[in-house]
Amino acid sequence: MSPYNVGMNGVPIGLIVVAPNEYDQAPPVAVLSQITSVSSLIAYLNLMKEFVSFDDMGQFLKNNLQLVSSANFMAPANGYRADIDNHLLVYITSSTLFDADPVPVARTILNTMKYGMVTIGYGTHVDHEKLRKIAGGKPCSYSASNETELNSHIKSIRRHILYADANSGKYCGNL
Repeated sequence: MSPYNVGMNGVPIGLIVVAPNEYDQAPPVAVLSQITSVSSLIAYLNLMKEFVSFDDMGQFLKNNLQLVSSANFMAPANGYRADIDNHLLVYITSSTLFDADPVPVARTILNTMKYGMVTIGYGTHVDHEKLRKIAGGKPCSYSASNETELNSHIKSIRRHILYADANSGKYCGNL
């Protein structure tokens, strides 16, 4: 993110931890308007571990997708900017044990072009086909087994963002 100005005049960033089930969902770590600089982004990233349940298996991504596409989360007061075309959700996970199928909600988000999506499966316990379906296709779904591989995807993801900005918000799965 260093080449970008983080904040409301640059790249608004929100952070949400995906809970293992619908009963254990914490509020967003930060909505789009809360992260105002690279240093505050780092502080919120360090805070994320306080929102994670390490005791339970599962992913309730469907809930989070409904949250980020809700009128409240997408309100201008919370930092969503309707005047830009390259909104992006990045989902990084080491587990795809979904408690509820997130694909229908992901398809709705992609089809309405509220956001594009990129998925990154980290490690060996992910269903890459499911992540491709969530992202809308293979070009927006990545895998990594270590930090070097994870970082190697940054340029490709940047290209998606720039392409979407120049193409009315088109990412991989937007129809």
